[in-house]
Amino acid sequence: MGTLDKPYDLLLGRKTYDIFSGHWQKVPADDPIGPVFTKANKYVVTGGSTKFDWANSHKLSSIDELKKVKAEEGPDIVLWGNSTLYPQLP
Repeated sequence: MGTLDKPYDLLLGRKTYDIFSGHWQKVPADDPIGPVFTKANKYVVTGGSTKFDWANSHKLSSIDELKKVKAEEGPDIVLWGNSTLYPQLP
């Protein structure tokens, strides 16, 4: 079983979120990835605007907020495409 074959949430920086939301939420319903990404919680680490138009998107203002999310029950959180965020992770 691969990482994306089981339930997961996404951890994204703001730039990656903007790229993903601009593409994945607009793909057809029969696309194998788009609806799965839309269903997943998307945790976006940003100090900027909180205006998210993609379903299930949540702002995290700090790594401490991420720690709280990780401590809760839920699926694995998959970091996607963020070399700036990765070194800060616990």
